Formats: sequence, C-alpha cells, structure tokens
Amino acid sequence: MLFKLGGKVKMKKLLVLLLSFVLVLSMVGCKDEAVEATKSASETEEVAEKATEEDREEALAEEEVEQVEISLAMVYPEGHAQYPVIRKLVDEYKAENPNVTVNEEMLPSAEFQDKMLINYASGSVPNVFTVWPGAGNKVYAESNQWLKLDDYLAADADWNGGFNPGVLDAFTFDGMDGTYGLPFGMYYVGFYYNKEIFEKAGVSAPATWADLLEVIDGLNAIGVQPISFGANDAWRSGHLFNSIFLKQEGIEGSKALASRERSYESDGVINSFEKLIELVDRNAFGESYFGTGYAEEITDFFSEKTAIRFSGTWTIGELTGADAPEGFADKVGYFAVPYFADKPEHKDIWFGGVNDSIAVSGEGTKAEIEASILLAKKLTSSAAAKNVY
Repeated sequence: MLFKLGGKVKMKKLLVLLLSFVLVLSMVGCKDEAVEATKSASETEEVAEKATEEDREEALAEEEVEQVEISLAMVYPEGHAQYPVIRKLVDEYKAENPNVTVNEEMLPSAEFQDKMLINYASGSVPNVFTVWPGAGNKVYAESNQWLKLDDYLAADADWNGGFNPGVLDAFTFDGMDGTYGLPFGMYYVGFYYNKEIFEKAGVSAPATWADLLEVIDGLNAIGVQPISFGANDAWRSGHLFNSIFLKQEGIEGSKALASRERSYESDGVINSFEKLIELVDRNAFGESYFGTGYAEEITDFFSEKTAIRFSGTWTIGELTGADAPEGFADKVGYFAVPYFADKPEHKDIWFGGVNDSIAVSGEGTKAEIEASILLAKKLTSSAAAKNVY
C-alpha cells in the first residue's frame, strides 16, 4: 500500500513537473512572440515616421513660394504728411508677403515727375508708381507701360466695390477699352485762411462772391496780400477757373464744356474769366503771382505774408507736416468757394476729383505683376482710404 501510495505521489510530482515545463515553454513562446511583435511595431513606426518626414519635406518643397522683387515709386518722401500712412501700408504688405522684396523710391513730386519722364522714354517704369489723371496718359496705356486692370478688379469684388462710383473713369481713354489706373486719393478745393489775420483786418469768412471782394479789400487795407496763389504752375489757375465756372454754370454746364458741346467763347466761360480778372484788379494775388510757384505759395502762407490760400484737401496734410510752423494749423480756418448771389442753385457744388493715383506696369513676369497687383490692392483698399487725404 505504501508503494502504491508512493507511486501516486511520484506520479503527481511528475505531472506537476510536466505541466510546469509546458507552461514555461508556453511563456517562452509568448515572450518570443511579444518580442517579435514589439520589434515589428517598432520597425513599422520607424517606417511611418520616415514616410511622414519625407511627405513633410515634399510638401514644403511644393509649397515653397517664388522669390519676387518689385519696385515702388511714389511722391511721399519721409516728412511728407502722407509718409506715415504709406510706410504702414508697405510694411504690412511686406509682412504679409515675405517672398516679395519691395525696392522703394519716395521723391518730392517735381523730382519724381522729372524722373518718370526719363523712365517712360526708356521703357523702364517701376512696377507700381504714382500717376495723375489726364488724357495725355493714353500713350502709356497703349504702350503697356500702364497695365489694363479690368480682369484683376473683376476678380476681387470687395476691392472693386471699394472705389467711389465713377472714379475709375478717370483712367479710361477714348478709343480704348479698360481701366488703367487706381485712385489713391480724392480732393476738393476751397480757401484756407489765417484766422488771426482776418480778426486783425476785421473780416470774416465770406459766403458770396461779393463777400469775398470785401474780404480782399479789408486785407489790402492792413497791408497784407490777400491770397497766396502760385499761378506759375498752370494747374493752380485751372483749379480756380473750374471752381468759378461750376458756381456759375453748374454741373451740366461743366459737362457740356468738357464734351465741347459748349465753346470756350460762350458766355459762361467769358464770365468766369472776367471773375478771375476781377480778382487780379482787386489786387487779390499781389503783383508777382505769375512768377510764384506752388512751393512759394505755401511758404508765403506759412510766413503770414498772405492771409488766404486757394488749395485742395491735401493742404490739411501740409498744415501738419514737417515744413509747417509749430502750431500753425490751429490758426487756420476754411471756407468754400463763394457762390454768386444770382446763381444760388449752384451754391453747394464744389470742384474736386481724383488726385494722386496708382498705376501698375504691364511689363514684367507673371509673378512680378501678381505681386504688384497685391501691393496696389493694399494701397487702394477701403481700409487704406480711411487714412488717406
């Protein structure tokens, strides 16, 4: 019995040993499989990481933007009242388009215009540059020195819709389809006056033409030249004539004259020239107005040699610019071009229009033109217009 009992015990031990051995083998097998699984997962992860990195590099290569260099030429050198506005807009453009290098040239207006004549003659205009309205610009549109902009305007409804109705017409030309310039600013003309000198002369801002003549007489009486007027620059006389004609003949009369339906020998034109002669005879401009240019006109007003300036809304910037005496703007008031008592229906009509504008060169690579259009958009956007005179 003991043998049998011992045999059973041995058998149990043997079975336990066999089970333990199988269990160990199973655990070893599981361990090997786990190692292999871990190794396989690790290798898969490495492959995936490698593929992801390659995809990333490929995507970056595909997204790499072409480096572009364009030129910008405008009439706002440092110190000009508009310079801070332009500086901010151009800097924003550069930050938004880091692949574009903008070579800037900011010159005083007279120097700029002289240089542009050379650029036009040589066919080397900047990519983006200041222009002004005028029928004489048609030759630049014909030669592709001014880019036709219609497709770009049509492609951006917000930009196109930001321009006041009709202003783009200033850059259309007879016999040609399309728009070739972008208004950057608009102006209205009137009279800026020195309030302190007016008080000394005992006069006040006039409303009618007769009132203006009384003001002129009062200023002459205290030995102050009434109006600072740079007639040596023909556009000054042109603005004054247009303002007087509008007050006499209104908008319809002006349209008829512009279209040549009315002759320059018509009564309205002759009457307007007679009003200019009346100002001269009244000594409104002093004796040397034909030898006075725009720059001298400003200097005379700042030095208080004169009491009044006939000028446009850009004058606001000049009054606060670097060349203005400190605090001078506080002395200055404004009155509209006086109306004629017998033509009260034209009282509230003011002469004005498109001022400084922008053109884009039609010459250059596709990338240069696209970068130039983006800059032109930046400069002429509705947001920019809020800060431009």
